[in-house]
Amino acid sequence: MTLSCRFQYVCVGAQGSANDTSVYCASSFANAIENPANPLAIPPARFIPGTLSETPMLFVADDAHPLKPFPMKPFSDRGLSAAECIYNYRLSRARRVVENAFGAHWFEHKVETGSCVLFYR
Repeated sequence: MTLSCRFQYVCVGAQGSANDTSVYCASSFANAIENPANPLAIPPARFIPGTLSETPMLFVADDAHPLKPFPMKPFSDRGLSAAECIYNYRLSRARRVVENAFGAHWFEHKVETGSCVLFYR
């Protein structure tokens, strides 16, 4: 989802019993994101203003997704530091914003399907 609340990629129609990871791994999005030709036109890493930190485009994901360089996943719930707890909380809020926006869009257009997995950036 972009800042203008537009979804960049939505994968709809997987079986309801399929987990997010299997749907993701079988999706054209997974193939495109790992393609060095960059068919999704993902912008290159940029410097955070006022810092020397270069940050790539990242995707918000839940803990079921495989560990790769581009998804932001939560830390496991065991022995977290305060900073890791804060990170998990903020990541959860980001996921809720996108899920709520998708839910509103879903309701507005009355989309009906067995299962839907949303990949957003």
